[in-house]
Order: sequence, then structure tokens, then C-alpha cells
Amino acid sequence: MTPPTFAWSSVGQQFNFNNHLALNDDWTAAAVQEPGYKALIEVYKTLWDNDYMPKQILAAYVEGKDFGEQKCAFKVSGSWMMSEIGSDYPDLLTKTGIGKVPSSPDAGGRTATTLGNFKWVIDAKTKNSQAAGDFLSWAIAGDPANLVPFFVDTQFTKVPVRKSVQEAVAKDEKAADAPWSEIVTNEIAPDAIPEPTYPWDVSLAVGTAMEAGMKGASSIDDALATATAAIKTVIDREKLPEKAPKQ
Repeated sequence: MTPPTFAWSSVGQQFNFNNHLALNDDWTAAAVQEPGYKALIEVYKTLWDNDYMPKQILAAYVEGKDFGEQKCAFKVSGSWMMSEIGSDYPDLLTKTGIGKVPSSPDAGGRTATTLGNFKWVIDAKTKNSQAAGDFLSWAIAGDPANLVPFFVDTQFTKVPVRKSVQEAVAKDEKAADAPWSEIVTNEIAPDAIPEPTYPWDVSLAVGTAMEAGMKGASSIDDALATATAAIKTVIDREKLPEKAPKQ
């Protein structure tokens, strides 16, 4: 795991271990020098120190190549990995199980999944904003049938947000051959933790601390102190208290 990967993929775990993410409620300060963050890094350090994870990355976190080539027996990844297995290693797809990632004992059984991090945007400088908006409305807010091919082609490993799209996807004749879809939709996605709305640099500071603490490049306390200082720089630079979500 690298800092950028930790930065976004561990959001669900961060919440489960702390019941909050990296900033306090009014975005005036970091909230990472706390027992929960320390405990989370200690879990990864245990995995690292005991060789429960490879010291050399066999494939990116988002890839399924290492699993597809049977270089590992299981892998922590996301729904995109199942899509890759389905397209590149179809013989393995029906032999592959899927389930929740272990998380904090205080999470109450809540999944550690980070929900989001995939989006379409309209460039503020575009000269065709109406056309772009019309396309997005057609693609993601129009007829549910418009979206069905995406979920079929990605091997039913994604979760439609709209109930009408969920129903349309479930009716596709190929859905019956994808039993993992029900697990993703009903057991993993409902209580996933949405990605944070604060700047990426805040998440990256946490990811950097997690890698440093895991690998022993610094003590966990020092790694979190460094993250706190880096986050303060972002808070001041971006004037985050002015942008904090209103309760």
C-alpha cells in the first residue's frame, strides 16, 4: 500500500476506528492524533511486520492481475477488481468469493468500504455547459435503461444509486449468473462510508502517516504528528473553516 492508495481506500476504516475522519467538525484542526488512528496504523504494522502482506507490490491495489495469475490466494481490493477478473480471467470469476474487509471491533459490523471517488464533472470554462448538463441528465438521471449496459459490462460488480436503476439491472437476464452482485448491493454498499469532501491533500497526509507508521519509517505517534502539521498547512492555505459543512 502506498500513501495515495491509503489516502482514499482507508476512509471507511478511518471512520470505523474513530467514528470520524481526519478533520474536526468545523474544519479548524486535524483530528488524527487520537487512539483510533493509532490503533488503525498498528493493525497495518502488525500485518507488515509479520509478513502477512507482500513487501513488494505484485499489482496495484485497484488491479486483479496478481490474483488472476494466481500469485496470491486472496486480495483486498474493490469492485473494479471483480470486473477485471470477469473480463480477463473469466474462468476464475465464478470461483471467487467476495466479502467485507475486517475492520475495527467497535464498528458494529459496519463495512469498511469507501463509497465514491468516481465522478463526472463539467469544466467551469466550457462553452457548452448546457449540452454537457443535458448529457449528464440523460446519462445518470434519465431512462434507467441507459445505465444498464454499464452494470452488465462491469460484471454486476457496481452498485446503482437509483432504485429504479437497481431494479432495471436486476431484471437483466445475465444478473442471475452474478451471485456476488447481491453481496455487493445488500451487504457492502448500504453502510459504506462516503469519501470526504475536504481537499485531497488532507487525505494524502493521512495516507503518508499510515505508510510511515506501518513500515516503521517513523513511530506511529511521530507519523500522526507530521500528518497534523501537514493538515494544518492545508487548513490555513485553503481557508477550510469557511468551507466546512454546515450542520
